[in-house]
Amino acid sequence: MHCRQDIRLNEAYRTLTGNLTGNRKKELLAAQRLWIRYRDANCKVYAYPDGGTASAVHAASCELEMTAQRAKELENLFIA
Repeated sequence: MHCRQDIRLNEAYRTLTGNLTGNRKKELLAAQRLWIRYRDANCKVYAYPDGGTASAVHAASCELEMTAQRAKELENLFIA
């Protein structure tokens, strides 16, 4: 699923990685990978098999909301 928030998140991540070096860059990469795993696992809870259409909507909403929050977090991470 690619949406505006995915693009926003990817742009914020690219901007940060472009401004970091060494261990800071590696730490951000590790944190982002863990965050993606957490988001996917967390939102999967909403997509239970017997939940019908509503569960799919809730799962998509979860992913959208969490992605928007993470994008905002990364955008504001190193603002001085």
